[in-house]
Amino acid sequence: MAKRRAILERIAGAAGVGAAVAVAGCGSASDGANGTTGDEAGTGTGGGGSGDAGNDSTGAGGGGGASGGRSPTASGPTVKGTVKGKEIVPAGADEPLVRMNETTITASDSAYDGRFERGNFTVGDGLAEEMSSEHGELAYYLVLRLTTEDPSIEAEKGDRVAYRTSRRWFNAGGLGELVWARTAGGEEPYITELIGQ
Repeated sequence: MAKRRAILERIAGAAGVGAAVAVAGCGSASDGANGTTGDEAGTGTGGGGSGDAGNDSTGAGGGGGASGGRSPTASGPTVKGTVKGKEIVPAGADEPLVRMNETTITASDSAYDGRFERGNFTVGDGLAEEMSSEHGELAYYLVLRLTTEDPSIEAEKGDRVAYRTSRRWFNAGGLGELVWARTAGGEEPYITELIGQ
């Protein structure tokens, strides 16, 4: 129960969108061999590498997290929820670089004001590379209001949960869409894949 309370308190901290969560590290040594990129891997304490700029292409992958890391292909529970927000958070930051919910888009760096369309918040290779070169490793989050339980984090139907995910699944989840996702617990909730909409 304490784990669930901590997750929900962290998420509740950000004005109806989902909390920014500090990123300890991402990537794993095996990611390059698996054809994934650094930000597709789970989190862990330790360093992270950016891998290739795009999640949909192969690359060198990131450096490994020392603990808590998990493979993006790890299977877990399947949950259903509505995408209520999207966030991009630089590693170690307290606030998102960019946050979007159904009514607003906010950027902590004015260089990104007006760079995103409401309802179509996606990040292509060029923009991902630009943001990474300026702000370091980035973590992508989908904020879901659950319509099912998520036993991996003891979340209940109706809870709002900020799931870390790869840029590929971040781009695929549109605001207001009802999605099915495979999730994993760990140090923070993680969507390993979207499996239906």
